[in-house]
Amino acid sequence: WLGAEDANAVLNILTASHIPAEPVIEEGRITSFKIDQVYVRAYVDYLPFLGSSDEGVKDTWIPLAPAFKLNPRTQVPDQVKLDTEEFLEDIKSLSLVDNLDSYVTALPEEFISDKITSWASEIIDLSGANNLTRQTIFSRSRLDTHKFGIFPGSLPYEVLTHSGAFNILPDTLRAKINISVLSPESEPVCEYTAPVCELSSKRISISYVPADEDSLAVLTDYLAEPELPVYLIELLPQINIGGEAKAVGLPVSMGSSQQLSISVQLPFEGPQVVTNNIRAGGIYAVTLNEQNTTESRLSKHLSVLENIYADLSLPDTSPEEIIGQLLYCAGLNYFYQSDKLDRITADSLGVLFTRQISETLTSFEPDIRALYGAPYMAVLGPVKLQLIRNVLSPASRSGSLNAEKRFTSAAGMTGTVLSS
Repeated sequence: WLGAEDANAVLNILTASHIPAEPVIEEGRITSFKIDQVYVRAYVDYLPFLGSSDEGVKDTWIPLAPAFKLNPRTQVPDQVKLDTEEFLEDIKSLSLVDNLDSYVTALPEEFISDKITSWASEIIDLSGANNLTRQTIFSRSRLDTHKFGIFPGSLPYEVLTHSGAFNILPDTLRAKINISVLSPESEPVCEYTAPVCELSSKRISISYVPADEDSLAVLTDYLAEPELPVYLIELLPQINIGGEAKAVGLPVSMGSSQQLSISVQLPFEGPQVVTNNIRAGGIYAVTLNEQNTTESRLSKHLSVLENIYADLSLPDTSPEEIIGQLLYCAGLNYFYQSDKLDRITADSLGVLFTRQISETLTSFEPDIRALYGAPYMAVLGPVKLQLIRNVLSPASRSGSLNAEKRFTSAAGMTGTVLSS
């Protein structure tokens, strides 16, 4: 199920994945584990054909464990010797080091380039000869399926106790996210809270709209100008989910500083809050990565973006819809690439990892020029992407702490490069 090499590694993986586990010890060794597991029951036509037909009357509740899958992995033969530790030692020995001030004065650039090029050539040859892809170069996995033709009628594990059963998940067991726009004094201006399952795959944005007709007139008059007199404009902050305004705040002068607070509330844990500075008049997209960002999810939102750009001439197309979707797609693309690269790194090191709810904040905000300390004029500013929450829990299949550290380091560098 987990692909671990021994019982201690199993415990490490379960702990890193935040699955409560208790080892069962017999004769001084771990023989099995007691774990918390969620399963479902379906009311089906079971008798007398054991679920092979759905044309009769539903008569039996059948337990199903969709989260329990056999996923055997096959390690690719180690034909390419990627001895990174020896590589690092060679770099150290060939470098010029100022021991007095403890810094490197020269690196063996040609040696590094030649080594990486040699490895790349070997990997390309290995991939071509064995029909490997970037995802399968270090290990292959497949879902081990069994087509019984009937419902087995029992679970693949022994159930010791039940802690509860629900037809609707209780509110206390739902992961939630609170999004708040705060004043400079950290007072809530507007806020919105929803379960993560309701926010998943939806565009989350914070935008500003004119507070009155006078502000709208100024924005319209200066739309094509290089500078905008923000001191004449009042705006309303709003929190949008899927293009719909869910919360609207009080008027604020354009260019004023505010704060964006995003709080993740997991069951049985305290709130985990991240706060960032924002500016009235900007557009901000929050992209969530609940566990994994798939290609289909990214493609779906890119298609939405293409449709928006095809209909730019429509009068009801708002700046939030255009820019918000663009910013949201940038965050999705970041997580899509990051997840792919982290998976390759994990496979190469023999590591499993679990991602908790992670977030990017992608922004397009005006650059403000102040007069006597107050916002006066604005020009277009840059697009920025920030990784504001990134929680990865690695666990080595062999129990190697060094492999876990190397994964964490590589994932951190990958994230830095992708967000820069």
